[in-house]
Amino acid sequence: MEEIAIVADKVLVMDKGHAVFLDNTENVFQNSEKLKSMGLDVPRTAKIISLLNKNGYNIDKSIITPPKAQNSILKLLKTGGA
Repeated sequence: MEEIAIVADKVLVMDKGHAVFLDNTENVFQNSEKLKSMGLDVPRTAKIISLLNKNGYNIDKSIITPPKAQNSILKLLKTGGA
């Protein structure tokens, strides 16, 4: 999934022959629970961002690639947190 997050602009996710998602990668990977229920995973970066948000840090949930995550996390650290 890391590669998809980096190279794709749009993603089509199918389940049992039916289109479930057809959207930009950021929007698709924000549906981690639905993807997991279909046997798919999300990029590690999306998992990290989700964990940070669950622990009170306010980071854009659409971030799914390491470079964007790095910039946001560094900015968060410089400003002192949530």
